[in-house]
Amino acid sequence: MIPNFIELNPTELCNLKCGFCPRSDDYPNSNFHMTLDTVDVIVDHVKQLASVSNRLITVSYTGRGEPTLQTNFVESMIKLIELRNSVNNVRLMINTNGYKFDKYLFIYKQIDTVMFNVYYNYTYEEYLQFKDRYKSYGNVHVIRRKEGEESEQVNYNSRSGAILVKNLTDVIFSDKHYGYCNKPFTNIFIDWNGDYILCCNDWVIMEPLDNVHNTSIVDFYNYNSKLQKYKKMLLQHKRTISPCNTCNYYSREH
Repeated sequence: MIPNFIELNPTELCNLKCGFCPRSDDYPNSNFHMTLDTVDVIVDHVKQLASVSNRLITVSYTGRGEPTLQTNFVESMIKLIELRNSVNNVRLMINTNGYKFDKYLFIYKQIDTVMFNVYYNYTYEEYLQFKDRYKSYGNVHVIRRKEGEESEQVNYNSRSGAILVKNLTDVIFSDKHYGYCNKPFTNIFIDWNGDYILCCNDWVIMEPLDNVHNTSIVDFYNYNSKLQKYKKMLLQHKRTISPCNTCNYYSREH
């Protein structure tokens, strides 16, 4: 198996404080941004990964904040678009809350998948207007995210304990297969400074396992001893090591 989903965290800034996100509590906004040098290194690593894989590889420009707040957002996206255009089995996606959406529409037109998440900052009427306005763009998906509904809170991601989810223990032990998780096997999460973090759901420990400036994605995935420890644990359907032991992400892909 080889990773096929590379998620980048371009900035530690966000303009919202959604209830299902740790930023609504005590997770701080920090003026940290991925540099163009780090983007260049990641591009080289993804090219290497694509050369040894026959799978479709998705590079997701999402992370923990609003990606358009990155200081070098446009320049970074141009580099990634050039990567996608030069490598057949690489696709590019982005998640945004719609901040200055029209300003960056010239970028979004060149991305394979754009997830425009409509949160509490927009009304339902605005959501309908957005859906109508961008319906001609087959790659733009306008999605309404509502907060505060009991039915949705049950499915909230605990973000490795950063979000309090009701009945978390009952959920974890309700299915004998719950202990397994596909994330370390299929996904690579790269922080703004190039650090490899175990998982996009880890908002608490965030221990750097390595850094892209030291180790390629391929070598990190295959040889990093800390990552292999997590893989071994999850293959045994266990979640005994932090941050997995406080995470409610459920994967049936095993």
